[in-house]
Amino acid sequence: MKRHQRRKLTDLRNFNPYSTTCLPGFSSDDIPKEKQTTLLMYDDLTKSLDKLKGLRIRRLLNLGCGRAALSRAIAGHLSIPEVCGVDVDPVKLEVARRRIPVVRADLEFGLPFCDKTFDLVTVFGVFEHLRFFDDPIKEVHRVLRDGGFFLVCLPNLGSYVNRILFLFGYQPRNVEISRLTVAGVARQYYEKDLAPIAHIHTATLRALTELLEFHGFRVFSVRGGSPRFEGLKNSLPMRILDFLAATRPSLSRRIFVLARKATNLS
Repeated sequence: MKRHQRRKLTDLRNFNPYSTTCLPGFSSDDIPKEKQTTLLMYDDLTKSLDKLKGLRIRRLLNLGCGRAALSRAIAGHLSIPEVCGVDVDPVKLEVARRRIPVVRADLEFGLPFCDKTFDLVTVFGVFEHLRFFDDPIKEVHRVLRDGGFFLVCLPNLGSYVNRILFLFGYQPRNVEISRLTVAGVARQYYEKDLAPIAHIHTATLRALTELLEFHGFRVFSVRGGSPRFEGLKNSLPMRILDFLAATRPSLSRRIFVLARKATNLS
């Protein structure tokens, strides 16, 4: 194992992206905006990860690793000794490379790893940027060892928010139809800017679990999550609705699905 893989891993449970201070050893720019949503659900994330405690997890691959802060947090939470990241952004990878081994790759064109290399693969806030999910899921299945785990987090197309907005003819936030403007989305859903974030589409809980099963996974656990934002989305009514929706992940704003690579013996 390389020396930089032995360094103490950082736990992000006290991370606050709205604070002027950041993590020890990290600059204020270390947490990209697209990863802050996952970090704002860190309690939900760790509860999904807790299902893996006590299991043999030696190698972690984080897809869309960004600057590697979240990769290190996950590895630290589960005491995983070897962690690797993949991202398509060379600027973020320059920072990540100082913390973990990283590879530049486009998830829609394959992963540069041998078969059955990893025990756990994670992906957060990435699939909604892709045209189709098939090829990345097939590649994850290939690089996972038999019985390995795949943790996916993405916006829930079937969330209670989208179901309500559909009734009034609004476009779901995570199904964009333009690179230039945000069209048809309820303005009240935003706190600040209205700008496209390249979320092409996302999935309902039913669609995601069926697709994982189609590609050789068995769903191990499902959990709902809701980012803690400022503004309208952190208002008391929204917090109450989020709390109620968490009891039914199919209605929550975000979904965490932990799946296991099926084998003939499992």
